Amino acid sequence: MNNKRYLALIIGMATCAAVTASDQIVIPAILVKDGDTIRAGSGYGAHHVRLCAIDTPEKDQPHGAEATAALAAMLLSGDPLRIVFTGSAAWGRVNGLIIGDDPKYINLQMVKDGHAWAARDIYADDCGQLLPPEVLQAAEDEARAAKRGLWTLPNPIRPSEWRKK
Repeated sequence: MNNKRYLALIIGMATCAAVTASDQIVIPAILVKDGDTIRAGSGYGAHHVRLCAIDTPEKDQPHGAEATAALAAMLLSGDPLRIVFTGSAAWGRVNGLIIGDDPKYINLQMVKDGHAWAARDIYADDCGQLLPPEVLQAAEDEARAAKRGLWTLPNPIRPSEWRKK
C-alpha cells in the first residue's frame, strides 16, 4: 500500500445510480477514506458511504491507520462486494452495509477483528434489520476479551470522545 491520503482500490466496473434506503449496488470502484467511510463509484455516480452500525478510530487516533488498512485489505480480498444502503448520514453521505461473497458482512468483520466499536446509538438506522445490534455487541465483546486490534491498547477511546478533545 502507498502512503497517499486515500487508498484507491478498483473492484470492478458498474454504474452507480441515485440511491435510497435499501437500494443495492455492486461496488464498481472504491476509495477507502478511513476505517468506516468509503467512496463507491466514480464521477457523478459516486457515493460516500458510511459503514452503518460501527465506529472506527479517527485517522489521528491510536489504531486509526490500522483500521483504515484493515478495511482496505478486506475490500482487496477479491470477493465480489455489494452495498446495501440503509439510510442517510451527515455531510452528504449514505449509510451502508458492505457484503462480501460468502456472505461476509464487512461491517461485522471490522468489529470481530477489533478494528471498530459496535455503534449502538448512531449510524444504526435500517442496518439493524440486516445486522442486529446484539450480534455486533457480541462481536465487540469477543474481540475485547481476545484483545484483538484496538483492544490491545491500554485505554481505547471511542471516536465520539476523541473528537471532543
